[in-house]
Amino acid sequence: MNKIVLTLPSKGSLGQASMDFLGECGFPVSRASDRQYTGAIKALGIDILFQRAEDIPQKIREGTAHIGITGLDIVEEQKIPYDPVRVIIHGLSYGKANLVLAVPESWIHISSIYDLADLSAKWSLDKQSRNIRIATKFKKLTEKFLQDHNIYNYKLIDVSGVLEITPQLKIADIIIDLTSTGTTLRENHLKIVDNGTILKSEACLIGNIDIIKGMDNDHQLILEQFIDTINSRLRAREYIRVMTNIECINPEKIEHEIHDALLKDDIIINTFTLSQSLSLSNKNKSIVNINLVIQKKDLYRVIRILRRYSALEIASTKIDYLFLGESTYLK
Repeated sequence: MNKIVLTLPSKGSLGQASMDFLGECGFPVSRASDRQYTGAIKALGIDILFQRAEDIPQKIREGTAHIGITGLDIVEEQKIPYDPVRVIIHGLSYGKANLVLAVPESWIHISSIYDLADLSAKWSLDKQSRNIRIATKFKKLTEKFLQDHNIYNYKLIDVSGVLEITPQLKIADIIIDLTSTGTTLRENHLKIVDNGTILKSEACLIGNIDIIKGMDNDHQLILEQFIDTINSRLRAREYIRVMTNIECINPEKIEHEIHDALLKDDIIINTFTLSQSLSLSNKNKSIVNINLVIQKKDLYRVIRILRRYSALEIASTKIDYLFLGESTYLK
């Protein structure tokens, strides 16, 4: 193997977003022009292959590329038995969309998947034994979802264009499609039924597990750096650093008291460090510097606790990366 090959979406909603995300992780992608289908992450010596998002799992499966970024919906739809393509990082926090079942708004008696199951059973008992016609591009996921909900009386309709218009054109009765906001569905007089979300999708990192296991040590180290850095970038989004100075007589006592107060308030502490300044305050007290890494949602609760101990000033800053003591790559 000469170089690790990463395949990225060449266009569409995941195209530029994937390049932007990798840039944020410290891995800018070099690409001469939008018309070129190759590029590189020069910092790691990784080659880039640009492909359609729906073609990426197969490229990795056949070994043309080793890792890639695409939508989870595509990965799940194209799964095969004993598939070497595995999801390495499930959520990259962009390209989010839900695969949902939507029916016409005029179907006022159908509000949940269970209502649809009842309708399917009723239609199967009619003299004409009519099937529910479903327009979708996700046949495997659709069939599994319907069978899991005891819906067997259906017919899948192949549609090459937009799906939302098919019920109005009498091509299909209902649709199963991706939606980000639901706006297009509503504008076409469709509604998502309760319990009708089949899959919550977003961009994910996938790889050929058989090829990865067979890589030599040099390639393993490159891949570890790539994956661990991305995980650390994603992890850091949930955390924030808090710093403050406190005047006290007994630094060790104040450290224990603040630490215990945080735990008593069920605040998860990722990092807690205390250091003592060499200088004393005007009141001849010690000045201690406290440095915390906490979840963003706990920020103001931490502020309240620090104020109880007369913190001089409190500053918070975002964290770019949050690496763990041990790499999660092998896991």
